[in-house]
Amino acid sequence: MDRNSVQFNFTIGEEIKNLLSNELNYYEQTVFLYTTGYFEFMKGKHDGIEKMTKALQIFSILGDESLKGLYINHFSKHVDI
Repeated sequence: MDRNSVQFNFTIGEEIKNLLSNELNYYEQTVFLYTTGYFEFMKGKHDGIEKMTKALQIFSILGDESLKGLYINHFSKHVDI
């Protein structure tokens, strides 16, 4: 998704949401939340930043500081707040 030419297929996005509807897929849901937020941010929607930061907060709550660190690194490279 870091490439400007990448097309996000909403049909696939909806299918992924259905697959992740199981409450036990916290990590997968959080990664999807971050990715969806990043896509929206790249399209100029400010809500995307909110989704990305919410995903970072969830990683903290889940206690996965290593994974959170990877996403914080990505966030800081692409989002200028």
